[in-house]
Amino acid sequence: MESQEKPAKAKKSGLMAAVTVSAVIIALVSGLAVGYSLGGSGAGSRDVNNDKENITLDSLEDGMEASDSVSGAALERVFYSPHTGSDEKGDGSQASPLMTREAALDRAKELKDGVEVLEYLMSVDVYTQQGYGVSSSAGTVNMIPFTGSSQGYYFTGEIQGTGCDTQKWGISGSPAFSARYLLKGKDYTGRECSIFIENNGDALDMCTPTIITDSEALSHWQTESLRTIVTPTGSGVRVDCYRID
Repeated sequence: MESQEKPAKAKKSGLMAAVTVSAVIIALVSGLAVGYSLGGSGAGSRDVNNDKENITLDSLEDGMEASDSVSGAALERVFYSPHTGSDEKGDGSQASPLMTREAALDRAKELKDGVEVLEYLMSVDVYTQQGYGVSSSAGTVNMIPFTGSSQGYYFTGEIQGTGCDTQKWGISGSPAFSARYLLKGKDYTGRECSIFIENNGDALDMCTPTIITDSEALSHWQTESLRTIVTPTGSGVRVDCYRID
């Protein structure tokens, strides 16, 4: 836990997939699913086969622009991190979390109803590779392989082999992102373990990861309500995973 840790043009929304890494992760990513500006708009709007060299992170800025229009940014949130936050200096934002759940709940009470309180769990740094896709009158699909690593107080490890972020656009142009990957490393007790993450969503800050792990210490993550927030970086995306209080 050392690090702490939104359709304009649907065809620009692809970058959101890594978001899902499917978003942390997605394995507790996936996003993961995770957010990449690689996708197509409505069905048949582009020929992915002729444009496959452009399925990269070069259109990162376009992806961020598109993601703004589909995110749940209107939802207010209060963040806390027992191992990296501060009740004295933190303001409850993602960049400056509080330390205790009690302080986060008190802060949420000061805001309007429906505030989402999130406890930071871990981050996954995702590095994307060349993507592939297909487009027809039925829709558009992009698949982006990725590698990466995870760090945090509770778990530190590496993505095994490559994960895959799948971005789909139907005839209506509505996106659906899903990232899947497997992390192997150690939990906070020092025990070696693996974490599978499937991260699904349609916006960088509103992805839902599902986790399967053989770590006894982290087994409760398998039944918790989780959220991932994906932030594009120079080489891919960063997927921050949270528990919804």
